Amino acid sequence: MRTLERSNPFAPVVCIIMITLTAALCQYPWMTASALLGGAAFYTALSGRSGKKTHLLCLLLISASAVINPLISHNGATVLFLLNDRPVTLESFCVGLSNGAVLAAVIYYFGALTRIMTSDKLLYVFGKVSPKSALLLSGALRFIPLLGAKSRRIEETQTALGLYRKGNMVSSAKNKLKVFSALTSWALENGIITADSMAARGYSDGRRTYFSPYPFRACDVVWIAIYSVSALALITASAVGAYGFRYYPQLLPEGAAWSAAFYALYAAICFLPAAVELKEAARWKYLISKI
Repeated sequence: MRTLERSNPFAPVVCIIMITLTAALCQYPWMTASALLGGAAFYTALSGRSGKKTHLLCLLLISASAVINPLISHNGATVLFLLNDRPVTLESFCVGLSNGAVLAAVIYYFGALTRIMTSDKLLYVFGKVSPKSALLLSGALRFIPLLGAKSRRIEETQTALGLYRKGNMVSSAKNKLKVFSALTSWALENGIITADSMAARGYSDGRRTYFSPYPFRACDVVWIAIYSVSALALITASAVGAYGFRYYPQLLPEGAAWSAAFYALYAAICFLPAAVELKEAARWKYLISKI
């Protein structure tokens, strides 16, 4: 099976949306833990040591949610202690911990998605759904670096002309406004020129076609089918009460005795992307070692 990074761009989008959607709709401790650990493993497999700040952010987010929620919500039967004559309960603490873990899992998975989805892949996905949105996104992605480069050129020109006075905050602020004014005028003029040029080339006439180097393969269909069917089954089973977990008034698992099968299924789809990524990385290192 190909990694999500080498798959058709629709495959990672569908897989990650299905994982995070199921985690948000089924906030049960075992599923939340699977989403968090699976997301952390997948993000680490893609980012390596460069993801330390994201790990720290997620840890702070989980800790803050676990601390703040008991101070706001006082529901629950298990009182840990009183704070300003208000009960701080174990159940509220667990709910806050679960909410923070779900948010952290979403950050991990979408952080991994941003490393997989390059600009051309995003244009491919949006172009299939909405060609006009893809065109707008393409223009924005191109325009942002142009604005930065033009801003630096304007500032360097004004500096060379001696318009900047070092050490004077008022003068510096005025010159920044001048740069912003010139940049805005250039952006508006360039936008009009670009629109006229595109209209002259027939962008507004007929159906747009474009080249795509991302064919659909059998493995892409397998990825999408596995995650779509699994998410649908998990959400439906949770809705009908086949499995679940109750936080209030006491922590209590619910559902049939075989509900562990649903948790195992969700854990499998959470850890599958990281497992495939690590397997391919190990295979690549092995092949390199044979050279």
